[in-house]
Amino acid sequence: MKTLILFLTLCGFLFAQKTAFQLDDLYKLKSVSGPQLSPDGQRIAFTVTSYNLYKGSSNSEIYVMNRDGRNLKRMTADSAADFH
Repeated sequence: MKTLILFLTLCGFLFAQKTAFQLDDLYKLKSVSGPQLSPDGQRIAFTVTSYNLYKGSSNSEIYVMNRDGRNLKRMTADSAADFH
């Protein structure tokens, strides 16, 4: 039974409809920039910019995480872009 379920799942992936990359797909991507290492070298602060195709706008927020990639925290939540 498990083999049948696995087979049907794999068939779904193989025959799934593929679509061309669209302009709105590009706007769903976020960019990461401005990484800064903390003075003790344990944390990294950076900005993440998201884009809105329909409003013709973008917004940047500041995030901080441990150097190993754990403990990601969003530090800002403002409608204006935050960089520093």
